[in-house]
Order: sequence, then C-alpha cells, then structure tokens
Amino acid sequence: MKETKRRIAMVVAMTMAIIYLSYRGLYTLNLSGWYAGTASLSLYLAECYGCFLMFLYFFQIWEVKNPKPMPPLKDRTVDVFIPTYNEDPDLLRGTIGAALKIDYPHNTYVLDDGKRPEVKALCEELGAKYVTRPSNMHAKAGNLNHALEMTEGEFLIIFDADHVAERHFIDRLIGYFADEKLGFIQTPHSFYNFDAYQGLLNYEKGVYWEEGMLFYNVTQPGKNRWNGVSFCGSAAMFRREALSEVNLVATESITE
Repeated sequence: MKETKRRIAMVVAMTMAIIYLSYRGLYTLNLSGWYAGTASLSLYLAECYGCFLMFLYFFQIWEVKNPKPMPPLKDRTVDVFIPTYNEDPDLLRGTIGAALKIDYPHNTYVLDDGKRPEVKALCEELGAKYVTRPSNMHAKAGNLNHALEMTEGEFLIIFDADHVAERHFIDRLIGYFADEKLGFIQTPHSFYNFDAYQGLLNYEKGVYWEEGMLFYNVTQPGKNRWNGVSFCGSAAMFRREALSEVNLVATESITE
C-alpha cells in the first residue's frame, strides 16, 4: 500500500511537470528580442533540465528494493576498523566500546593516524587492537589500506570515530554474503544529535526525521535495484576479496 501511494505521488508530480512545461513553452516565453529571448529560453531550459533530473530520479526509485533478512553465516572471520586522526578520546570510547560489544565474533582495530598515547592507552583499557603506520599518506583511504594489508579477516567493517554500532550489526548483515557475488553492504546512518532542521515524526515513540532519511531509506534502496549502491564511508561491511580485486580502497579521495 505504501509503495502504491509513493508511485501515485510520482505519477502525479510527473504529470503536473509535463503540463507546466507545456504551458510555459506555448504561452509564456518572451521572444520579442534577442536579450529577452535569450533570458526567457535560458530560464525555460533550466526548468526543463530540473524536471528531467526529477524524471530520472523517479525512474531510479520506482522500485525500492529492500532484501529480506537472512540467517547469519557461521564461523566467518570479521575485522572491525575504526579509523581516527584527531577525535577526542572520550568520543572514541563510545565507538570502540560499542564495536567490542558486537555479538558476532570479530576483531576490533583502532587505526590511529594521530599516533596518540592516550588513544593507545584507551585501546589497552577496553581491549581493542591499536594500529598506527609510518606516514599519513592518502589520509583515511591510506589508513584503511594499511590495516587491510596487515589483517586477514574474510570480511571487514568500517566505522567512523563517531559512529556507534548496534550489537546485532554483523548478525543482521553477514547472511547476505551467502551470495558470492555480493561485494559490500552499506547501512543507514542514524544520528543521535539533532539540529534545528530535524523534528519528531512521532513524539510518543521518539521517532525523528533527519536529512539522511530520503537518501538511506529511498535513494539507496532504489539504487540497489540497479546494483549501484554508494559506499558512504562508514557503517559498511565488505568482502575482503572484493576489495582486493579493485586494489583496495581508492586513494583519490581523502575521505573514502
């Protein structure tokens, strides 16, 4: 029912856009002179381009594909990476602690490009493995690639320094990797600090609207149909073999 309503809304929006553009093109263009004609046509073409992008987006999300839950794979090796540079140790404590509490057996590595003694001490206190490298070449991507070369887990998970995982994170994802062609899974990011542009959907249940909901709940599942999901830098699970086939994490970007 929800899917039907969404498609009806898209059809209505596209129909209104076509009617609007037709009316604009037939009755409102000012072609009385060179200057007026150029300005009028430029604005009209910009509107046409905007509607074209809307049509493409609707085509992309016409069928939102949300796979059904799969039973977890047993006895697989998993590495959890937490790359960091200058984040406060108090912030890292929550992230590392949550990663260590993930139910599925795994190893947790803190990849500290800041080479900070206090972060090393925090890892020793909590029980995480502390990793540094000789240089900070290629920033986050280089940090991840260095850790990939010194670990052996069949699967790996990446969490940014301020992303707190739920205990069932691996159990919810690893079952999908029964499909040998699956290279990675990107999960939604739900933020616990809210700004003025965010508000409640349901006060009693504490359900919040946030800017990422459209992207993670609609756009990404829509792209899933076309095998084109984006890696968003964190809260993703990879098959190591797939990363090895593409020469690990691309270093052209300083983020991910």
